[in-house]
Amino acid sequence: MTNTASSGEELPRIAILAGAIGFLLTSGLIGFIGWQALSGAGGATTPALSVQAGRIHPTAGGYLVEFEATNRSPRTAAAVEIEATLEAAGSQPVISVVSLDYVPGDSSQRGGVVLPADPRTGRFTLRVTGYAEP
Repeated sequence: MTNTASSGEELPRIAILAGAIGFLLTSGLIGFIGWQALSGAGGATTPALSVQAGRIHPTAGGYLVEFEATNRSPRTAAAVEIEATLEAAGSQPVISVVSLDYVPGDSSQRGGVVLPADPRTGRFTLRVTGYAEP
């Protein structure tokens, strides 16, 4: 025999507790999704990307410059292109490009770029040149 409210018997307390917890979780989730939709979190903002050089290591192919790309926006950026330029006196500028698969919103990704000469001996620049919408 099953316990049902229609037969005049009381529901077990555990069933009432489980129903209340389920109701609270569902209401909270619906409220959170509604708040995000109305507040514009992840909405029309564009990624705010920047890149900063880190350590420099000599390698067999030249010099590895480590970097950190930071996204200060809640929006994720995909296919982030980073360009490193080394200008030394008396020679042509050397340009090296690297692509990061993505930089999530409000986070950062690390990477590295290889140059044929030591970037400390010339004018070295590192910049974000583009991204794609994921």
